[in-house]
Amino acid sequence: IAMHDLDAAARIATQVVLMRGGRIVAAGPPDDVMTPPRLAETFDAEIDVGVHASGARTFFAVRALVGSAARAPRPR
Repeated sequence: IAMHDLDAAARIATQVVLMRGGRIVAAGPPDDVMTPPRLAETFDAEIDVGVHASGARTFFAVRALVGSAARAPRPR
């Protein structure tokens, strides 16, 4: 299944793949892959990861990373 809902992906998937510009950034279990640095690299945004008492993860986009290393040109 392909999706763009980070909360749902972290909740239901046993394996996830982060992609940017048609290339794989990271692949594996959500806890290993969906980290703030990898999400920033993928989405050009600072994303905080919150963990609920139930263990469910929630993702919060904090701000765009304009002018940072994460804004490197995307491969075509």
